[in-house]
Amino acid sequence: SIEIKFNDSSKLCVSTFYRYDYSKKDTLDSIEKYYRELCKKYSKIVIIGDLNLSSVKDWSCPISTNELHNDYIKLFFELGFQNLINEPTHKDGNTLDLLLTNQPGLIKDICITPDLICPSDHYS
Repeated sequence: SIEIKFNDSSKLCVSTFYRYDYSKKDTLDSIEKYYRELCKKYSKIVIIGDLNLSSVKDWSCPISTNELHNDYIKLFFELGFQNLINEPTHKDGNTLDLLLTNQPGLIKDICITPDLICPSDHYS
């Protein structure tokens, strides 16, 4: 995570997150501890990354048949985060790469494009 300080003295924390698809419950526990502490320190947080929650088919109403995926959804909801990516970010049609924030009004526009810089199965 990085802290960005603005001219008006406000701060924004930007955090990257990669969850490999076979991570277990103990990984969730450490992630929960980390982000709960971050939320105590910062009022404006943006989390970007590949969370590999492939069982979530619609991020406008995020539910899953996978219990661990639901635990991640519940955690971020409890912390006040909202996902702003609602379209596929992977060539197979899944939304794996998320932009989570507790301040959705900070972000005006998001554009998902096929990766033009280096070949990948994810879009950027």
